Amino acid sequence: MPISDSSWHLDKRVPISIIVALLAQSAAIVWWGSQLQIRVELIEADIRATATVEGRIIRNETRIEQIDRSLGRIEEKIDQVIDRLSNSKD
Repeated sequence: MPISDSSWHLDKRVPISIIVALLAQSAAIVWWGSQLQIRVELIEADIRATATVEGRIIRNETRIEQIDRSLGRIEEKIDQVIDRLSNSKD
């Protein structure tokens, strides 16, 4: 069977500059992809760290609300004591 002339082959008429340009372009795409992967990994690490910080902030806000309520009750009791002391002096 004869080999068909329609099959793909590399001809000597293809300039070396095109081959070099294609190789350079391929290398640039691989480099860009690896840089993109590094950036994605850094962003994922930041998101994980942010999630941890976010949980801590929520817990701290809850504690601050509890402390604020306690402080309000303490202030009310101090006011009551002051009122009793001022009434007892009269």
